[in-house]
Amino acid sequence: AGEDHKTYPARLEHHLNERAPPGVRFEVGNCGVNGYTTAENLINLELRLVELDPDAILLYEGFNDALMIQARGFRPDYSHYRRSWVVTEITPLDRWLLGHVRLYAWATRGLEPERQPNYLGNPIFVPDAKELHVPSSQGVPEEGLAAFFRNLEHMLLIARDHGIEPVLSTLATCDAKHSGEDLFATVAAINARLPAFAAEHGAALLDVAGALDERCELFDDWMHLNDEGSDAHGLAAAEQAQQLGLFGL
Repeated sequence: AGEDHKTYPARLEHHLNERAPPGVRFEVGNCGVNGYTTAENLINLELRLVELDPDAILLYEGFNDALMIQARGFRPDYSHYRRSWVVTEITPLDRWLLGHVRLYAWATRGLEPERQPNYLGNPIFVPDAKELHVPSSQGVPEEGLAAFFRNLEHMLLIARDHGIEPVLSTLATCDAKHSGEDLFATVAAINARLPAFAAEHGAALLDVAGALDERCELFDDWMHLNDEGSDAHGLAAAEQAQQLGLFGL
């Protein structure tokens, strides 16, 4: 979504407040970070988010982890695919030329997004990371799923230790728009295991996948929702939260 009020957290806040009991107002913060996996979110939760003192946290986790899981040389800390943030300094002259001389920008950076200075993958992925990819159609590694659910379990523990109610969610997808890295079976495996995981750990689970899957008009691609999809996501989460009696509804 290009505007803040059309994002999923903003739409969830809107739909929760439509259902709020008298005297109650909901505030939903967008604490997601582009490119983060459960490894980064685990640290972010412990060191930053608990300081916000939220009443609850809704964990919509798995897409970025799927990329880590479906890679050769897997390591549980994701260091086979991730690296410490690398800052590439460019000279003031280079920066000026990139911003003002289109021919220079084309000649030195091309038109491929991954060659641009602000491309997220450049500072956080190991070199040639895409060469590590193993399509999920060839199998979903068990050790990768184990690492993902370990991280998720620790997020539940941290949240509860700080008096925060953790809520899990399945991941909505549109298979018809899947392209590029084949991660669909990985996400499906995560969704399939979430109900038992939630039950084992006594956590509420919102089935967003059940509400939005294959409604492809809601998606920009196989997993990113458009503005209409963000609203549908917020509505589905609010409706299910109300049905489960979450957040004081």
